[in-house]
Amino acid sequence: DYNVKADMLANSRYVFIKLGVRDSELVSSHPAERMYEDDSLEVYIDSSDNKFDWGGADDYQVILSPAPEGGVRAREFFHPERTAGACKIVDSSVTACGYEAVLALDRKAFGIGDGRVGFSLAARNIDRVLNSDAKFNWFFLEPATYLGEIQIKK
Repeated sequence: DYNVKADMLANSRYVFIKLGVRDSELVSSHPAERMYEDDSLEVYIDSSDNKFDWGGADDYQVILSPAPEGGVRAREFFHPERTAGACKIVDSSVTACGYEAVLALDRKAFGIGDGRVGFSLAARNIDRVLNSDAKFNWFFLEPATYLGEIQIKK
């Protein structure tokens, strides 16, 4: 009873990612600094598309999660001093059946030009009733960490 859907669109200033999660049990009890321990979605970006390094200068990890007080929150974890105002939720809703959000990423702040960009999504689903914790990755190749790719066109 878990499903994630993502749609993307870019203009000259932003990359928009519309994310929808169907989840029969939302788990959200941690503060923003630890939202990755709750039900969450992770957006990985390698703006130079040259191999993803944790905390690398051109690599980003944006996490979205239902907020304990309501709504959906988002934060970039590798370079928050650079991306704090450049990563925002422009629309969101949370229901008993899941959550959805539209994330806007400022292309300049995230180094996203035209062309290929390393990209991946991961979804974490915690289910207390079934005592399970699972993470689903779209594309995350190891031992060297290469992401999938998206192509931004003019």
